[in-house]
Amino acid sequence: MAITFGNLATQILEDTNRDGSTLLNGAASNTYETAVKRAIITAIKYMENSLYWAFKSSAQVTITKGTKSIPLPADFLGLITVQFEVSSGLYSLREGFLNIPFEDLIALYNNKGEQGIPAKYAIFNNVLYVYPLVSADTTFTVYYYQKDTFYPVNDDDRSIWFSDETVDAVRLKAMERFYHDTLQAPEIAQTYALSALDFEKDLMRKNNTRQNYPIMST
Repeated sequence: MAITFGNLATQILEDTNRDGSTLLNGAASNTYETAVKRAIITAIKYMENSLYWAFKSSAQVTITKGTKSIPLPADFLGLITVQFEVSSGLYSLREGFLNIPFEDLIALYNNKGEQGIPAKYAIFNNVLYVYPLVSADTTFTVYYYQKDTFYPVNDDDRSIWFSDETVDAVRLKAMERFYHDTLQAPEIAQTYALSALDFEKDLMRKNNTRQNYPIMST
């Protein structure tokens, strides 16, 4: 079962033998607990960049007739692929539904009234754009890499990164940042950095074994 923000902060404080209520720099708003929580958020942001492939999802979004775009889900981090169905036919890369750079797609709109079956698409600012304008309400299935919709703030908040499979990666990376940034102990921080890296490599191996295609090389 995934743990909470407060649970993970408490575990790190215990593992580092720190009292969460101890004041830092004499400021009541700055304690070891707040420093650990900052480190956890830093770790989550790191995971979003380096292990973005760890969480995948899909969602259906509908672009209405005569329009060209629709916002993507709030937890959208990065695109895997998009496909849609027209008259019981499934359109994707094989049928010529191509993902192209956004600037190239926008340049195609020299005829503002052109409508039809979408042939190209692009993502810009977490919005799905297609060309040409759809000639009927069209539902697209978007497969994507997932992120948190917000970063944890309260003790009972959770994160997708607090799952059983990835919480230790967050914990190790957070401990690295806590030792380096707050405790000013770079030698100890380095040991956690190496442990976190080993955990990441193991997670990559497990992920690649489960996939039909390799995500990345270890």
